[in-house]
Amino acid sequence: MVELHRRSTPQSSHYVDNDGDVLLCSTSGKSSYSNKSNYMSPRTQSNFSLSDKKRNKSKYGQPSGIPFYSPLSLVIAVGLLGISILIFASFKLKLYYLNQTHQDAVRAYQSSYQDQRSQRLELSKIVNENNKSEKSNKDDVKKLTEDSEMLKGHSNEIDLLISRNAGVKGAIGTTTGYGESMVTGEKFTEEQMKKRETEWDKRLTLLQKRIQRESHRELIEMFGKLDMHVEFTLARPKASKFQGDYKFTMKMAPMNVMPHSVHLFLFQVLHNLWDGCSVVVNAPHILQLGPYSSDAKSLAGEFSKKNLDNVVFQEYSESFPHDQWTVGFAGRPAGPDIYINKIDNSFNHGPGGQKHHDLEEEADPCFAQVVGGKDVLEDIFSMKTKNQQNILVEFVTITKARILFPEDSPHEYDETHYMEDYTEDNMYNLDDYYNNEYNDDYHSEHVEEALKHENDKTNTGKEPNTDQKHGTQHLSEIIDS
Repeated sequence: MVELHRRSTPQSSHYVDNDGDVLLCSTSGKSSYSNKSNYMSPRTQSNFSLSDKKRNKSKYGQPSGIPFYSPLSLVIAVGLLGISILIFASFKLKLYYLNQTHQDAVRAYQSSYQDQRSQRLELSKIVNENNKSEKSNKDDVKKLTEDSEMLKGHSNEIDLLISRNAGVKGAIGTTTGYGESMVTGEKFTEEQMKKRETEWDKRLTLLQKRIQRESHRELIEMFGKLDMHVEFTLARPKASKFQGDYKFTMKMAPMNVMPHSVHLFLFQVLHNLWDGCSVVVNAPHILQLGPYSSDAKSLAGEFSKKNLDNVVFQEYSESFPHDQWTVGFAGRPAGPDIYINKIDNSFNHGPGGQKHHDLEEEADPCFAQVVGGKDVLEDIFSMKTKNQQNILVEFVTITKARILFPEDSPHEYDETHYMEDYTEDNMYNLDDYYNNEYNDDYHSEHVEEALKHENDKTNTGKEPNTDQKHGTQHLSEIIDS
């Protein structure tokens, strides 16, 4: 049936000429030119062009030409996908190499920065060392200049002393080899003058030892062998926020070490001389107490009336130095002002430490140590001062100062205690000192020599210089200045 239908149905075909025109013809064996009804003119053929979208579509809406499911389209798709993958891979590879290059550049920059920083630090250290060296050199030059000036000054002093010595030797008659005593007018050789000075020093030492022995004996008779304590009760200043009793306690030095100074201070306390006095000076190194009322009126006259104002000599012992929290007498002659060492002043207040005094080899007597109430004193340390003398803006009044006696044994008067102590220690060696210095005939020789010179008419009279001043640190001079 199909065959019969194909045969019965007129067959046609079309041809495209060189100009693109489509010629339709029949396949039935008849010429298309003979059938005019089937001829398509050029105008009509142009309407049948392949550019017409309607003619390029099949009845299913798919474009005419190569189907999408054909092997060629798959090959083309696979090729395009491969090319895309290659392009993507090349971009990724290029990005990777760019990233690596960037990281290398960053690492190189960081390394360069660290190297430059290290170099800058080294350069800074070198500059600092150079500055320090330059400063040190300047200081050395300055010190050398000062030392040179000092040496020059010492040289001038030496020349002056040599000149004065030559003048003195000429005045006392060096041509005869004799000197003349400024006291008796007698002439002595240089060796004799040296012996006289040695004897005067021995007399002074003997006198000091005798004062110490008598002070020690009186302390033993009065207080026994007790370690004496003194309690100071203070009026709380307005600026203080301290809570508790405003008092402190000091323990006396051993009686056989600083007997004269301890004796003076304890008898000042026994006579209530410190009642109404004040804490006046709050210097960086000491806290000084003295005979001044809260309104800065002097009470020193009360000490003088009792002859308890000053020590007879600058007593000092290396076994009881000016350590922190110890107590000493101030001034020359020392007393009645006392001070508490806020720091270790062993050198500054020891022998040779105070060169502003005439006898720089002397020291301040150190006779006690603070053993209680240090927190109260530290509260006073923090209070404000005025002017260069470090005087407290508000004086701290001493309400009372009392000796603390043990309850079981307040006093010991038995002289045997003193004799036993003296026999055991004999620290002053007075017996040996007397025996070594003077023989049995000394006193008779002394009387005979006195009688020999009884009728000596030589006028040795020269009044002592009562106006001579001592390089002191008394509160009277501090406040008056």
